[in-house]
Amino acid sequence: MAGALIRRIRECGDGAHVTIALDGENPWDYYANSGRDFLRYLYDGIQRDAQIEAVTLSEAADRLPAESLQWLAPGSWANANFY
Repeated sequence: MAGALIRRIRECGDGAHVTIALDGENPWDYYANSGRDFLRYLYDGIQRDAQIEAVTLSEAADRLPAESLQWLAPGSWANANFY
């Protein structure tokens, strides 16, 4: 699975930024070894791939021009609002 994610990231092309936001404990219940193996393969694969560079959100934001948002959807699964 980690290899498939790395291939998909590579397909985004040069200059693309991909955010990988890993939620708390819930999804890891369905991964072998509570997701530890997946994360190790993922991080190792990113580190070894010359086409992919891991950066923080701040580093990515510094590389891209700011854009105004016309609309923002709430991302909460509970109540789907900003409260």
